Amino acid sequence: MGEMEKRATYSYGPERNGVKLAIGCVISTVVFYILLFIVSVCVNITEWITIIQVGYWILMVVCAVCAGISILCKTKQELKILDTEVHYLYGVLIKYKISIPTSKILFCQFNKSLLQRAFGLSTLGICTASDKYEIYFVDIKNGEEAYRTIMDMIK
Repeated sequence: MGEMEKRATYSYGPERNGVKLAIGCVISTVVFYILLFIVSVCVNITEWITIIQVGYWILMVVCAVCAGISILCKTKQELKILDTEVHYLYGVLIKYKISIPTSKILFCQFNKSLLQRAFGLSTLGICTASDKYEIYFVDIKNGEEAYRTIMDMIK
């Protein structure tokens, strides 16, 4: 039996989460310095300001690294559409693969939030006979194209 013909591969788009991370860092920095100013007016903390600022920046770096690792893990997601199957591949250290024959797909759900529209991303859900989404892909690039391809296959 020959290899199934690959129609298309779609991947995760990290742009939206990168922007959310940057905005969150800016907002938390502004709030931190406003609170630091208010506290310094009420209480004499001049001796502690350097320690407080160093602690804050260490916390910011740890949070940014954790968020970056989370975004990196999501970039390892792929949706492969073949002629007779749909494969969802994900995982960094351990690779997972969910395969669904197109004959088992009941319908697809496709939507875009306002922020997803700004970055050309969308959400795609694939429902099987078990009435639950076997594949639920958030922030997929070219999701509308993937949706149309799957819907054409299951007609």
